[in-house]
Amino acid sequence: MRVHLSIMLLSILAATYCSARTWRVEQDGSGEFLNIQDAANVAAPGDTVFVGPGRYDQYREIRPGWETIVEVATDSLTLIGTDRDAVFIGGTEPYPNKQNDVSGKRITAHGIVSGGDNNWLVVESMTIENMDFGVRCHPGGAVRNCRFRHIHYGAVFSDNAENSWPDFELLVEDCDVMLSDGTGVQIQYSGNGETSAVVRRLSIHDADGPWAAGEGVYSTHPNLTIEDCHFDRARVGIQIEGGAATATSCVINGSATGISVDGILECRDVRVNNSTDRDAIIYGSFIADSCSFSGHGSYATLWSFRGGATVRDSHILNNGSPYSVYVNAHNGPEDAVDLIGNWWGITDADSLATLIYDGHDDPTVHTFVQFEPYLEQPVGNEGKSMGDLKRMFR
Repeated sequence: MRVHLSIMLLSILAATYCSARTWRVEQDGSGEFLNIQDAANVAAPGDTVFVGPGRYDQYREIRPGWETIVEVATDSLTLIGTDRDAVFIGGTEPYPNKQNDVSGKRITAHGIVSGGDNNWLVVESMTIENMDFGVRCHPGGAVRNCRFRHIHYGAVFSDNAENSWPDFELLVEDCDVMLSDGTGVQIQYSGNGETSAVVRRLSIHDADGPWAAGEGVYSTHPNLTIEDCHFDRARVGIQIEGGAATATSCVINGSATGISVDGILECRDVRVNNSTDRDAIIYGSFIADSCSFSGHGSYATLWSFRGGATVRDSHILNNGSPYSVYVNAHNGPEDAVDLIGNWWGITDADSLATLIYDGHDDPTVHTFVQFEPYLEQPVGNEGKSMGDLKRMFR
């Protein structure tokens, strides 16, 4: 009986998803709907809403203090625009500074929000602009080939901080964030690391004011992969807070802080250029191979505050920073900052030592930067895979 019941349930499930349909939203009247919200309201799990050209800018309140253009309560719904240069979510001007009648607080504007029984949302090929949050996933989904412009808080925001959905997944790829002061991708998750999040080919560019975004990626996720991203003038390029991440083949240019890690971050082939303060600030565990830190900041190239670092075959340069490495208030073991085997831009050990601040300069630091032997010439920054890097340091 149990076998027959399982077969029946699988058959029902298969029939449900086999019958998934595509709904068309066309502002010229040629589709089933004129606006996206009406299509999302009738869609069934597994359906697709195809969005035709035009601007969709009609907000509605979904809870006190929240307004959104599209609210998705259907699980596994896909929203696909005909072209991200032709489909616009949001008005032509920034969202007005409206106040909630009850709380008196500013109303928060969202482009697309998922919630309720939904645990997976796909958004593709749209421009979302002039609001606080672009796509807000509760908990996860996939956002592909989207442009976010003039976003105040977060372009893609995924929130599962209370671990309400243990099967959390998130994929963000081929997206641009421009002319914004919010975070590119923000992931709030406190799970066990058995699920994954991936940010791939995310571009931050075209600053509106001092920064093009707050953080390129901010994450508490225990299993995040960041690949082939370019962050130009994000206030912080990559910020890991209590989670764990790997970053591969990324460029972080012109940030205040290139990398901030208060968790675990493993990097390969990551370039941090022209930071105004620090290339990396380390509160947790930082492992890097075949990376480059340019050392233009006003504080230090690498700044370790309680955290530990292992860096190999990389460039740790000094182009005006007071220090190449500054270890502050460290209470770990003496070998907690292991920077052996790197190119520092100089080949004299005494001169190099003057650019390192550690326990030799302040006995309360309780640790010393290990930098000898060092490389006598620049490295090509090619070679080991991320798997090789992990095996090397474990």
